[in-house]
Amino acid sequence: MTPQPQEEIERTMSRYTLGHSPIELRRLDFQSEMLKPVTRRLLESARLRPSMRVLDIGCGTGGVSMLAAEMVGPAGTVVAIDPSEVAIEAARANAERARLHNIRFRACGLDQVEGAHGFDVVVFRCVVIHQLHAVEFVRHAARFVKPGGYLALHEPDFVRKPMSTPAIPLWDSVTAEILERCKRSFPSFDVAHRMVKLFAAAGLPLPKMAYEVPVDGGTATKLSSWLAEMLRALSSDPDSTVLGNGKRIEFGRLSGDLQCEIHEARAQVEFFGQLCACAQL
Repeated sequence: MTPQPQEEIERTMSRYTLGHSPIELRRLDFQSEMLKPVTRRLLESARLRPSMRVLDIGCGTGGVSMLAAEMVGPAGTVVAIDPSEVAIEAARANAERARLHNIRFRACGLDQVEGAHGFDVVVFRCVVIHQLHAVEFVRHAARFVKPGGYLALHEPDFVRKPMSTPAIPLWDSVTAEILERCKRSFPSFDVAHRMVKLFAAAGLPLPKMAYEVPVDGGTATKLSSWLAEMLRALSSDPDSTVLGNGKRIEFGRLSGDLQCEIHEARAQVEFFGQLCACAQL
């Protein structure tokens, strides 16, 4: 394979912004469980079936890879790539624990993948938000889809502010802070709101899209934990952070404080929306 210039490599897959500390790897595992039903519906929309061949780009700790591996079965194959050796090691361990042996993990970028038009489905989740050159990235990814196959994307919405009803001040201030930090941290933070333009600019067909908002009440334990860990991931200090309104947040108690406020108000709270898009090529 002819080496590509560094500029072209960066155009086809940007660095993961949040790093791969043990805390971040655990957060990715937890997030994978929370998003599994949404991503499953995306893969079903992409007509993923037994015996198919899948490419998972930016696989992280392997959540999407393992879901796809279950759906294609022992006769199918998943090729899962991520530039981070640390993430790939974690993904391999997760797949081994799940006894899934039809996944081939590779620590590499998209520019190092061979086999144009070799996959029935090419999928990536929470990857485009990190891309400085989103159009080039999506266009390059589409080259690996077989004629008649599907390109499938799942991206979070970091433009629309989640609601709490009745209003939960702590929930609202944390979600607002996360949105502000995402705007500063992720080059394509708003991609969920321009998916049609993204596909068109990449020369791809109009995608079929679905939008889901996770909602919970009671103590909203899982959403509270997810929100707290997301703010931690966007903070330089793993123990505490200061919000834009001047309030200091201690991560050791944030999830519990959120749960108490939600329960006492008998409120329901929303998490960040999830936009899924797929197109047959």
